[in-house]
Amino acid sequence: MPAIKVLSSSNDGAFRASLRGVLESDHRIRLLDKAWDGLERLRLWVDAERPDVLLLDSEDTSNGSVLERVHAAFSPVRIIVIVAGGGHAALAEMIMRGARGCIQRNASPALWRKAIHTVHDGDIWLNRSALLEILEVLIGTPAHPETK
Repeated sequence: MPAIKVLSSSNDGAFRASLRGVLESDHRIRLLDKAWDGLERLRLWVDAERPDVLLLDSEDTSNGSVLERVHAAFSPVRIIVIVAGGGHAALAEMIMRGARGCIQRNASPALWRKAIHTVHDGDIWLNRSALLEILEVLIGTPAHPETK
């Protein structure tokens, strides 16, 4: 079985080094590490490398339309957005704009590997509390209605 080609694009050199350390022990993942340099450069990297999974740093792509354009331009590449925190409503928007998963920047090494494998296999990667709140946003009702 060929390795999952993962293209990581982030301006944060320390984060990229940390991610390399996290993923190098998984021989089923081949990390292609690039510094974020805008959408056009990303397009060249995707065309050249043909990754299976694209890790996009939300700090570099804070404009939601960037995510939407990346999703449209690079289908069938599956996108995981790297987040530092923030509300679940923002995660819902990322999913609606084409992300297949969102993962916290400081997630454990095991979660990083699991997220990549899960998204590569065609599933969505979100933690349960985020999923519950995203469903609330999407259907417009509170997940935990207040009792009187």
